[in-house]
Amino acid sequence: MDVEQIKEWLAAGEVDAIEEAWMAAAEGDAPVAPEQAGAVLTALVEAEQDDLADTLGWAMLEDRKDRMGPEQRLALAKGLSLAVPLSAELRQQALAVYRELHGTHRHFEALVKASELMNAPTPRRAYATLDLCLHVQDGMYLAGRFGHQVLQVRRFDETLGEYDLEDLAGSATSTDPRKLADEFERIDETDFRVLSRRDPERLKALFQSDPAAVLMGVCQSREGRIDSVELKELLVPRYLEAGQWSKWWSKARTAAKRCPKLTVEGRNPIFLVYHPKGLTLEDELAGDLDAAKTPQDRLELARRYAREARQRKLTLDADFGTLLTDALADDARRFQDARPTDALVASLGLAEAARLGLPQPETPAPPAAEILASAADPVAVVAGLEDASLWPAAMDALAALDGAPEHLLALLPELPYQQLDKLAGLIRQAGRAEELSEAAAKAAADPLNALDLCLWLWLGPAEPVPSAPERLELFSRLLKAMHDLDIDLQIAAGLDRKEIQRRIRTVLGARDLAGYREVIAGIDEAMASILKKRIERCDGLAESLRDDMLGILRENFYGLFAKARALPWEDPNVLYTTEAALHRYEAELKELVEVTIPANSRAIGEAADHGDLSENSEWKYAVEERNKLQQRQAQMQEELAKARILHPEEVQTNAVGIGSRVTLRRADNGSRIELSILGPWDTDLARHRYAYLTALARALLGKAPGETAALKLEGDEAEYVIEALGVAEF
Repeated sequence: MDVEQIKEWLAAGEVDAIEEAWMAAAEGDAPVAPEQAGAVLTALVEAEQDDLADTLGWAMLEDRKDRMGPEQRLALAKGLSLAVPLSAELRQQALAVYRELHGTHRHFEALVKASELMNAPTPRRAYATLDLCLHVQDGMYLAGRFGHQVLQVRRFDETLGEYDLEDLAGSATSTDPRKLADEFERIDETDFRVLSRRDPERLKALFQSDPAAVLMGVCQSREGRIDSVELKELLVPRYLEAGQWSKWWSKARTAAKRCPKLTVEGRNPIFLVYHPKGLTLEDELAGDLDAAKTPQDRLELARRYAREARQRKLTLDADFGTLLTDALADDARRFQDARPTDALVASLGLAEAARLGLPQPETPAPPAAEILASAADPVAVVAGLEDASLWPAAMDALAALDGAPEHLLALLPELPYQQLDKLAGLIRQAGRAEELSEAAAKAAADPLNALDLCLWLWLGPAEPVPSAPERLELFSRLLKAMHDLDIDLQIAAGLDRKEIQRRIRTVLGARDLAGYREVIAGIDEAMASILKKRIERCDGLAESLRDDMLGILRENFYGLFAKARALPWEDPNVLYTTEAALHRYEAELKELVEVTIPANSRAIGEAADHGDLSENSEWKYAVEERNKLQQRQAQMQEELAKARILHPEEVQTNAVGIGSRVTLRRADNGSRIELSILGPWDTDLARHRYAYLTALARALLGKAPGETAALKLEGDEAEYVIEALGVAEF
């Protein structure tokens, strides 16, 4: 039924055409959606054609009576009567179907009367009342739609026309059917809210014997969905001790993946979704199949389908598998000329799907070699592959073409280094080993233009490349490339500087810096001194890798480091402090751990007792505050672990150091000021006590009396002369 066409006829006054289309749909074999039929009748009512709408609705129900089951007829009757709310005839027909389905219900007539189906201005609320109450049984549980109340049905009192109810605390209440339908919905006895209050012993047993049942109950209490963070907040520590969480969650997540009524989605956080009627794996993935837009999407889905089926010990469904492979085959055919790389992905994906156990497509697809042979630039087609796992098969297809050696050599600078052993083997098989050596030499001379080749050479090819540069030369050139990216804007232009440096760092640090250790083992002290300077000035290495490299160099050439002066304020692993400041900081941590954090934990528990956490602002605020407190605790503990007490007798007096009292004279006007340099917990600006980690202190540290420093004091920057040194007041 074309609803838009009928609306156009209605606007044009073509009533006969509307009646013909409606009756054709009513008498036809195709299903009629209640939404579509209702939309047509609504349009007629809005056009003040109520009598026609009433007649057409009645006719459709009569024509469909013998061709639809009672559930389908009820849905259609309700949809039609809602579209024509003043039609008593359509309500009568809906009531007749209700009676057919539920006439044996002992309170049927009383509930129909209570629903006011035949009297209300619109039947919508009446239908909601009947749909709930005709399925409510004594002992059943109900949950509030707009609050957190859970009630159990005790009985329906026909005399009073009310339900007797009891909350989970045992308090009795009552309400009429219409209000019950307005405010409540049915829930199972396995709902977590019910289990936790009415059957805690069973719930305790389920945590160990059936964690999937616990997860389903929790999801039922959270509108069918909960994430792992909320789940932990709900269960720990009330139902699980903090130390038990990780082990239980791992077991529960595995159980959820195997449960047909639960799906596990996302990564951080993980979401659990409950499906009351259960889902097959194919049901779960159907939406993803519809959403897949590219051959790569479909290949990833085929992999996921096979992986999930294997993990759940399921048999692959031939129909669903054929949908996947047919789609890939169609991609390979459609894209062969216009988008050959996508066609190649589809063709290679089909081969992989066959290995995974999926059926062959109903219509064959062109093989990878045929797709490459028909491409204007087969090398570019292969180079366009983003999925690294497809490279080996793509290279084999390329090697089968006429002119394969040239194609393979042209692919060298395009390939990621992880695939170069395979490509190098194909080039050797083609008798072009000499050109491979030439390419390697060119790559080492200019790493930024052939980075993957250079990284491959550094890691060590499976089969050595003749005339390849030594490791020392490769290392020097890679360091220079990283350094040049930082200091030469012209070289860095158009390149992803950070990504290139990251890739080089990853390869240099591979296998516990095995390649670098080999370099250091083969050099003398003079070369070690040169490398030391290069490593120290190469910011692209990042601090941790640079420190590791210098540490290995120190182990082998200690003399290069022996003369370096150790400056205490430069040690990141030590935090200097006075004893009094240390005790104050320890007391602050004790207050945090023993008073503030426990108070916050109590606040979280009290807020959680208020009900639904998704709309509980007090609980959310308390949880956010807990995270801040935990971060503060970790930071303070880390700092205290590095604390070292500074004693007055240790303070140097020949140069400014930690613990110094410094007398300064302003160079331009002769005014004097005295300040002290102490630890970060001793800071007191009113007394001119500065932490040695501040920029002002760093400008003075190490300087002797008579030397000058540019300082910004009290908002004014000027040149100061160090006049005298003493020991600060501890």
